[in-house]
Amino acid sequence: VSVAKVREKIAQHKLIHVFWNVDTLDWQDKNPQSIFSRTLKQMNASSKNAGIVLFHDIHSQSVTASTMLMDYLNEKKLTVCTVQG
Repeated sequence: VSVAKVREKIAQHKLIHVFWNVDTLDWQDKNPQSIFSRTLKQMNASSKNAGIVLFHDIHSQSVTASTMLMDYLNEKKLTVCTVQG
């Protein structure tokens, strides 16, 4: 966060700022398979083959693609976690 007042508010409320680095573009793509493929491509391009993935759960294609991603990650026995403050 580059805005000092926002950083101050986050600190005041003892929160943490987490930003995604894998943009699925699920809001504009209606094809779950292409969303899944794009997500893996971005994750694989990172230094640790990982990332914080942005999905919008209001879209059915996002729900399908995120299920595909979780199935893939579980099948590969990769670590999946949630972000907690």
